[in-house]
Amino acid sequence: MSEQAGVRLGAGVNFNQIRLDGNNLTTEQANDPTVGQYIGGFANLSIVDFNLGLSLTHPNYYFSYGMHNVNQGSFSKGDMFISKKPMVSIAQAGYRNAISDQLSVIFNTMWRSQDNLPDNLEFNMKFMFYEKFWVGAGHRVDYANSAQLGMLMGKMRFGYVYEWPTLKSYLLPNPTHEFMLGIRLFEGSENIW
Repeated sequence: MSEQAGVRLGAGVNFNQIRLDGNNLTTEQANDPTVGQYIGGFANLSIVDFNLGLSLTHPNYYFSYGMHNVNQGSFSKGDMFISKKPMVSIAQAGYRNAISDQLSVIFNTMWRSQDNLPDNLEFNMKFMFYEKFWVGAGHRVDYANSAQLGMLMGKMRFGYVYEWPTLKSYLLPNPTHEFMLGIRLFEGSENIW
């Protein structure tokens, strides 16, 4: 689009292999016709699906939209104990500003929608020091809070997130520890967030 702004398209393929152990199965309804037939046995299901994404990128901002499970699990083989996978829509935006040579401020937001879950809105703010080390905090509305830190080392990124649930959260009952390792594969992609 210009010397600094560009459009990126992406596509991905998911493959899920699911094995259901009916010996450990407990149903909520007696004589459930969907899963009752697998009690005392095993079932296998293979699902192939797709992800699609589009983003507008710039060294100071980005906007993106992606969809997961576009085909909703229609390409499947085996025992059909899952009728369809829910499609997931994700919209993201971010802004980055260098306050000085030593400090940059980064703000990100994400909205996630899935058929069988409530919509979720998330905000993150990070402070990047010397383009090598960051600390940050985040909040998922009615869900969780997080503290983050990470380090950039050449082509590698290391990160850690500690997330704890809010009082109203039902999807995250306990705190979580998340570790991240990223490797930049292509030269010229330094401005990727």
